Amino acid sequence: MKYTVASTRCDEYEVVKCRTAISKLIDDLGGIEKFVYPGDKILLKLNLLAGHKPELAATTHPVIVKAVVQIVQAAGGIAYLGDSPGGMVTESAYQQILETTGIAKAAQETGANIVFFDAGQQNYISKSARKFKQFPVVQAAFDFDKVIALPKLKTHQFTGLTCGVKLLYGYLPGITKAENHLHAGKNIDTFSELLLDIYESFPPMLTIADAIVAMQGNGPAHGEPVSINLLFASTSAAAIDWAACRITGMPPDKIATVRLAGQREIGPKCNEDVEWLGMSPDEMHYKQFKPADAMSTTAFPAWFMSLSAYLFTPRPQITAKCKACGICFKHCPPHAMTMTPGKPPVIDYTKCIRCYCCQELCPHDAVKVLPPRVKLSMDFAESVIKIARKLKGKDKVK
Repeated sequence: MKYTVASTRCDEYEVVKCRTAISKLIDDLGGIEKFVYPGDKILLKLNLLAGHKPELAATTHPVIVKAVVQIVQAAGGIAYLGDSPGGMVTESAYQQILETTGIAKAAQETGANIVFFDAGQQNYISKSARKFKQFPVVQAAFDFDKVIALPKLKTHQFTGLTCGVKLLYGYLPGITKAENHLHAGKNIDTFSELLLDIYESFPPMLTIADAIVAMQGNGPAHGEPVSINLLFASTSAAAIDWAACRITGMPPDKIATVRLAGQREIGPKCNEDVEWLGMSPDEMHYKQFKPADAMSTTAFPAWFMSLSAYLFTPRPQITAKCKACGICFKHCPPHAMTMTPGKPPVIDYTKCIRCYCCQELCPHDAVKVLPPRVKLSMDFAESVIKIARKLKGKDKVK
């Protein structure tokens, strides 16, 4: 199957420039009339991870939001904006996130409607899912005619990459995200199967990814902003992630959501599966991109991760920036932290599942990810896995 990815250069967050660039992407994919009909209620699914300022590149940029809202409104659609941030978020806390990220101002200036995702939820039984047939979903996932997804291209300490498919984790209510990290997050493949089941159950009609300023290094919350000056779009979120790999230089087979999407035949397996419009993969590639520190080992099976956790896996560490606010303590999926009031939490690494929720949700950038005590090359580590699988009778060494 062929997947189409359109891309174009855009060098700054200026609304006219962004609207022109995004309109070109949409025209290349068939025109706005293909996606938005007059009167359509269109949800713009954002990345509102937490209350980070736009220049930190952790959330969907408000100028991108304004540009897409204007395009939707010009086509006669009614625009709605929303996401479910990580952790337990009240309506007032959500409003603060909207203010800090600049989304509240973008909504006010365009007349777009704000949706509080965590206002209601239902237990959803999916006919499209492959592995997770039942999971909780915010009510907002059912309330709109169509969805346009607006991810930011970022690294991620656990999944390696967060862009098109990972964005849809926001359909799960905030309080249940930690629970799913606990039950599915011990194995990167299992967690990625959950993400793909959400994607197959609620595929957006269009995904427009922002890499004008992306995030490299220790994403998804506290990495380093990097100017790539690129916007790209597709009707396939899985193809968006394949393109993100080509942009960043991350091997697609090392990003579990990308590899498994290909195995499911809902995403590209090779470059020849993609029709590239606007720019070629070589033109899109940003050669100096820095992956997440933890990426080197999170793609390995859970039994290997457990066996080698002490020596071979990165680990979170609380730094002197800690304000003892307790957010990481409250939202640690395996309850691997203990905390004394007024003092930083202490991590029990025998319980830590390396989901890095603490690093992702910390508002003070007080959690850093330490490298493995013993660093393995990917080739050596994969050789160890093959030998161990043989010993366990799981695989034959070729």
